[in-house]
Amino acid sequence: MNRGVFSQFLLNLDRYPVALGAIEPYEDTRQPIASLAEHLETNNLGAVWENATEGYVMVLYSCKAPAWSGHGQREVPGSESRLHIMVRNKLPGFHVEDWVSELEAATSSKDSTVEADTGTTSNGSTMQWEAAMRPRDPVNQRDTLQRLVTERNAMSKHLGAYVGSPSETLTMNKDRSNSTRSPITPITPGSPAQQDSPLPHGLSDQAAMGPSFQTQVTFSANFKQLVNPDREKKRPIFYIAFAQSHPAEAQAITKWLTEDQAVSARYIYTDAEKTAWSDMRDETNLSKTKSGIVLFLEGTQAYCDLRYLAKWVKKLACFSISLPQPGSFMSSSISRLFPRGMVLFITEYTMMEFPEEVLIAMRWFEEQSRGKEKTRKLGLVPNVKEWILSRALVCDKHIQETYLGMLRLIYRFETQTLNAWHGSLRDADPDRYVTGEKPGDEDGVLLSVPQLPGYANVGSLTMDTKNVATRDCTLIQYFCGWAALRVNKYRSFDLLDDHQTNEMTPHSWHVAFRKPMAFVESLKHTS
Repeated sequence: MNRGVFSQFLLNLDRYPVALGAIEPYEDTRQPIASLAEHLETNNLGAVWENATEGYVMVLYSCKAPAWSGHGQREVPGSESRLHIMVRNKLPGFHVEDWVSELEAATSSKDSTVEADTGTTSNGSTMQWEAAMRPRDPVNQRDTLQRLVTERNAMSKHLGAYVGSPSETLTMNKDRSNSTRSPITPITPGSPAQQDSPLPHGLSDQAAMGPSFQTQVTFSANFKQLVNPDREKKRPIFYIAFAQSHPAEAQAITKWLTEDQAVSARYIYTDAEKTAWSDMRDETNLSKTKSGIVLFLEGTQAYCDLRYLAKWVKKLACFSISLPQPGSFMSSSISRLFPRGMVLFITEYTMMEFPEEVLIAMRWFEEQSRGKEKTRKLGLVPNVKEWILSRALVCDKHIQETYLGMLRLIYRFETQTLNAWHGSLRDADPDRYVTGEKPGDEDGVLLSVPQLPGYANVGSLTMDTKNVATRDCTLIQYFCGWAALRVNKYRSFDLLDDHQTNEMTPHSWHVAFRKPMAFVESLKHTS
């Protein structure tokens, strides 16, 4: 599909994607994937598949294509992936095949009308459909989009629209009139046509015409609706973490804050200033009347490199801002980062050298996770039960009891996970029992750590300092990567290790490295 056809197609899909992933090429697929990406980029096209039974569609596109770049991008470490797959739910009753047939019929009907008026001839609807799917020049594309604008305004007077339940995601629209109508107001037969937002997701027809169109953006709500209630009376202090890498986007957000939210420029810091991050932390830390808000740009993952973030994240409110690229049809939004919950990682060195502290930490974690399996996670070494048994065999009796205590806790964690899992299935689809579906990381408290390099045979691992340190480097990288992909689900990530630090681990500032003994001591002061 070209973007003109896809804009009409989007009207039949749910507003937000349910999944977005990058396609990583392997050795034997690099050339065909590169060729496909080049074709999509050259012709500014995307591809759509329908899953009729599950009620969703998959969209294949290249993030380098001008009209598709705003649909999102997922960075794969060590890879320059261009092809992406986006999954969106269909609205009830919508089928792609029927929609294509209707579009072909409509195109054919309009062609017949043109022939009657002008006396021209046509080769049939197939050629017209192929023409609709091919890339178009800017003039024809502008005519197509203008026609879609008119058709949607007419349809909005007669059709209703499904509106999802409120969430922590706010949509962003363009303030082009004095209308006070909310962008999430349901469309009813009595509703006026949406002159201020004729295209899907609050996108104006002018914005879709080309990358040169510039507009002022606004959000449909202010930050007080997202931060904690006890912070509402505090003055917000903002830190924009993408001004250096994306100055235009940062300038647009700064303008919105100062003009629409009446925030003084004095209370807006950016990473373009050398000491802004430390100055912002000091200002919020020393004042009881100010609260810190950190803004990240979606896809940049700057939170991995923002020094000391993990130590301050409980005192700050963090958000990810999604801004569409010119010519795209994706809506913009604000979503919460580091919302709630806790994840505890423990390295092999810590389990080997600080077994008593690890046992205390695991007991504390058990208390914290009861009834909160969705928001409490514990990460240990791969094949942890086998690892504990192998260590218990070579330790004296006192340390052996400590390791057996860890093992008992792990079995209790597994039982806790199964109980919570079966409890959640009572009100869920009974077919999930038949399929033999098992709990995953999202359902239990123990993370399913894969068999990382060096852990092939846990029972015969070499336990000298050098080998343990090598395995821990791999394990810590896995933990930090796992955490980076889930900052939108959990608030704090603590990693217990006596040697490793954030300075020693690249892109790890979203994880707090804690000394085992100091961590256990801090538990005495927690409620």
